[in-house]
Amino acid sequence: MVIEIIDQGLGMMPADRDQANAMLRQPPDLSVLRLSSNSRLGLIVMALLAGRSGIRVTLSESDYGGIKAVILIPASIIHSAGTHDGPETIRAVEQASR
Repeated sequence: MVIEIIDQGLGMMPADRDQANAMLRQPPDLSVLRLSSNSRLGLIVMALLAGRSGIRVTLSESDYGGIKAVILIPASIIHSAGTHDGPETIRAVEQASR
């Protein structure tokens, strides 16, 4: 599955976008947060979660002046999501937390 998210905001400088895409391909260690005073926490979290799940995220310039994120979700994630019984799982979690 492919999801495209288009932002019409300020965008990113090409060098910043290249750096963000490199981080999305190779998620950093969380200790990176201590090294940078201008860290983008949301981007780092997205890179870590996507990396753990096999999801690929790529940023590019939007035709509308902002950023376009293209998210590729592997079929294995979609198929495995369909095997879980949502309402029963939610009820089990609610009961366990009581």
